[in-house]
Amino acid sequence: MKRANAVKLTVDKKTHEKLKELAVVTAKCWNEVNWLRMQQFKKGERVDFSKTEKEVYEKYKQILKVNTQQVARKNAESWRSFFSLVEEKKGKLPKWFKPRPPGYWKDKSGKYKMLIIIRNDRYEIDEEKRIIYLKDFKLSLSFNGKLKWRGKQGRLEIIYNEARRSWYAYIPVEVQNDVKAEDKLKASIDIGIVNSATVYVEDGSWYIFKGGSVLSQYEYYSKRISVAQKTLARHKQGGSREMKLLHEKRKRFLKHALNSMVRKIMEELKKKDVGAVFTAMIAYIALMMIQDMLS
Repeated sequence: MKRANAVKLTVDKKTHEKLKELAVVTAKCWNEVNWLRMQQFKKGERVDFSKTEKEVYEKYKQILKVNTQQVARKNAESWRSFFSLVEEKKGKLPKWFKPRPPGYWKDKSGKYKMLIIIRNDRYEIDEEKRIIYLKDFKLSLSFNGKLKWRGKQGRLEIIYNEARRSWYAYIPVEVQNDVKAEDKLKASIDIGIVNSATVYVEDGSWYIFKGGSVLSQYEYYSKRISVAQKTLARHKQGGSREMKLLHEKRKRFLKHALNSMVRKIMEELKKKDVGAVFTAMIAYIALMMIQDMLS
């Protein structure tokens, strides 16, 4: 199973500027490889992941080193996901759902997405000293908190949260799953709005997780955002830190609500000795849309 440790970094001004510089170059690398693949797609050609990766690697390897490959490969993962959805659209997906190719890491105001990608073997973690060391950049990053999950480390992602004005590191790990599904019950889950989740177990039992309070709280934040947008519009301002914090609060609330629901579902299914869980395709799409909202 894959899990991720999220930790807050404590950086000084010099380190912040260095991370910002790397993030801008990472975004430019992503945008360039994405543009190359977009041109192939628009011309009806096969998207050549290998050729486009080599093209950007030669340009950005002096700064990002081997991590350039990880940027191109993360972009390739997004493209493959898009192509998979296009195939599903032909038969299983609802008509209203329109798959979109990967976007660019730059908004309308010209700001780049602040995200750095580090290959799994190009960083080390000293849990005792609470330091993440980036080998290629000779950079030590202190972090707060403890690591919850341990295992084989994956691709590190360092993200700047502009609303909170803080850097965060997301450390994915592979943990051992000792649960065997043989001779165990199966369950299915359907995702909704009024009912956040409906769970059916093959022994005939079922559970409903109401979504009314979650929807009400989400609408509360949305109304506050709408009021803030109107205020900014009257003063001819495009955005503010207050606006970003409201979006961040709404996102964190929804993420917490979903995580709590999933935890409760899994606790109930564990009591039932369920070994496998299935979701409908529409539920899968809904989860991806929510994940996109939270990213």
